[in-house]
Amino acid sequence: VSSMGSYALLLLLFYYSYAIIGMEIFKGKVHFQHVHNGTHLEWCGNEALRGSEFASEGYCVLSFNSIWYSMVILWTLTLVNQWHIITDGFVRVTSKWARLYFLS
Repeated sequence: VSSMGSYALLLLLFYYSYAIIGMEIFKGKVHFQHVHNGTHLEWCGNEALRGSEFASEGYCVLSFNSIWYSMVILWTLTLVNQWHIITDGFVRVTSKWARLYFLS
């Protein structure tokens, strides 16, 4: 296995581990829902997110409700510079200790 392949495998295992931990902590806390006119609800299915930047910026689609969604959110956190908004959304639906997950 080439060094690039080893790096990719290590990265995949790292993401998978964090995805499983994220699912244990955050599963079911955020939902992307549609209303009849096709727009998403402004609070992501959780009252704690009502009026938050997380909901208003459309991050409701990011959740830990399955392994695939978990991998997407971890990839998004790696590439997008709005990680503080995503972190704040999950802190709102759990506790301030959720920051440890996102900062580790």
